[in-house]
Parts: sequence; structure tokens; C-alpha cells
Amino acid sequence: MMKWSCLVLIGCMVASCANKVAYEAPVFVEKKPKEIKILNDEYMFRHGGNPMLADSLLIVSTLVDEHHIAVFNRYTGNLLKDFGRRGPGPSELLMPVTFSLDKNKCSLYVCDLGKRALLCYDVRKMLDTETPEYESIKISDSFARNSMMRFLNDSLFYAPANDEGRMFVGIPSEVLWTIDSNTPDVNKFPTREDWYNYMNMQSVNAVRPDGRYLASASAMGGILEIFDLKDRERVVLKHFYEPIFEQNGQMFRPTPETIGGFMYLAATDKYLYATLHGRVNPTSLPTSICKFDWKGNPIDRYDCGKYAITSFTVTENDETIYAVAIGEEGEQILLDIKL
Repeated sequence: MMKWSCLVLIGCMVASCANKVAYEAPVFVEKKPKEIKILNDEYMFRHGGNPMLADSLLIVSTLVDEHHIAVFNRYTGNLLKDFGRRGPGPSELLMPVTFSLDKNKCSLYVCDLGKRALLCYDVRKMLDTETPEYESIKISDSFARNSMMRFLNDSLFYAPANDEGRMFVGIPSEVLWTIDSNTPDVNKFPTREDWYNYMNMQSVNAVRPDGRYLASASAMGGILEIFDLKDRERVVLKHFYEPIFEQNGQMFRPTPETIGGFMYLAATDKYLYATLHGRVNPTSLPTSICKFDWKGNPIDRYDCGKYAITSFTVTENDETIYAVAIGEEGEQILLDIKL
């Protein structure tokens, strides 16, 4: 009896060790950008974000009721057009929640929760008319229910799957497969559904331009997952900071002890870029941009000085980051950051 009890105890200890997660903060090579230039500090954004590049165009989303989409010349910063009035009309936006770009087809996709549709603009024609029109594409109930649909590659899109999985992948009218991932820390996330809800509600995402890898990272704590979409499996799981939260059913809320994690991701073929807090109970946005390789290893961190970065996009050909940031007057501005 004593022997059997010892074996059970040893088994429990082994299981406990197997489930224990080590959190290791990333260490970067600190760098300063070669130059930070204000592209535009006159345009009045309201929660501007999701900057996207299409040749010479810099497209930014905003929640201004008169125009949810603003298009700038990325070299001069000049506003070329803003459009997308709030409303139920055929050329209006009711409740746009995500913006993504297919550079190959020059298509801007807006997932409109209010219209339960994916709205597709032809970027090449956006400047030709006063009110650009879109093609309305009906989306499946599964995609509509999760509302955060974004372009992936070819004809595929992805969206968080809530407690049904990590991500849905499919065409607008049909979910083709669900990405799954195991619970990494049973002490924090007792069930797989807890894990899914936490990451799907608290994460930021980015896709490598070739569509091979999807990165997802938590806003509370610093958990980074990278999925190989060809093999449909998670290939990277990094625990940089412990997720500390209060849980109420499917909701996760920060506490005064919560460590701020990832706030925004942007991807290139070579690297994954991120804004990352790493501080307890942060009260402002990060003022630096971190660079990782596609194995999740930290490479560099670029100090942006006085500018708090809201969102950004990267072009490695020009070694440039285009960012939406908070200026000295507290308003959102556009920055050109040379690496």
C-alpha cells in the first residue's frame, strides 16, 4: 500500500512539473531608428489604425462617422481621399470591425458586422470617384458571429473562433477548417475552451505576406503563438510574461498586477514586428517597436522616443515603418520611421 501511494505521489509530481510553464522575458538589442519623420499631423483621426500599404498609397482606418477610411500618399503624407460614411446605404459602412488588404488583387476588405458582409473595394479605383463603391460579399454565420474576419492569402480568410478553436480559416461563405492548439498552462487555463476564449478575445494577429505563417500574441501577459498554415499546426509557443487576470465566465479582465503584453503585430517575410509592454499595469502605449524572427526569437527593439505607437506597417525593401502614433498634442499622427 505504501509503495503504491509513493508511485501515485511521484506520478502527480511529474504531471505537475510537466504542466509548469516558465516565463522568460525577451532580451533585445536596443537600437534607435535612423530617422523619425512626421508624415501628417493635421488629419483628425478618431481611433486611427490598421495602416496598410498599396504601392504609393497608405490606407488607414478611422472611426470618424463621415469617413471610416483615409488614403494618404505614403511619401508626402498628403491626404488623397477619405470616404466610408456611417450608414445603412449601399455605399456606406454600418459597423466596420476589421480592415485587411490583398496586395496581389489590389483589394481592400472591410468586415462589416452591421451588414454581416465582407465589403471589397478595388484599390486601383478608389481615387477615381468621390464615393468609392464596394462589392458586398455575404459571409457564413460562423464568420459573421466572430466578426473579426481578415484576408489571409489567395481566396482564404481567417477569424478568431472563440471557444470553438483558435482560428477559423475559409472562404467568405464557408469555414474550411479550424486551427486548434493545446492549453499551455492548465493552472491558468483549466480547459481548452478557457484557453481559446482568452487568446481569441485578448490577442493581436498578423499573417506573413506569403500566407505561410499566422502569428497571434496576447495583450495581457506575453504569450506568442505562431502557426504553420501549410501543416495546420502550432510551431512556436513562447511565454514571455505571466498572464495575470480576473476571470468571470468567458471574460478576462486585467488586475493592478497584470503585465501588459502585445498591443500590435505586423509581419514581413523575414520578421515579425510588435509593440510590447512588458510592464506591470501600464497606463500608456509602448514607445518602441520590437522585432522577432519567425521562430519567436527576439532580435531588435527600436526606440521611438516621445511617440507612443498605436499601430504600424513595415516595408523591409525601404527599411521603413509607417506608424499611427500619439503626437505631442495628444492627437494621432502619421510617422515615417527609417530603420
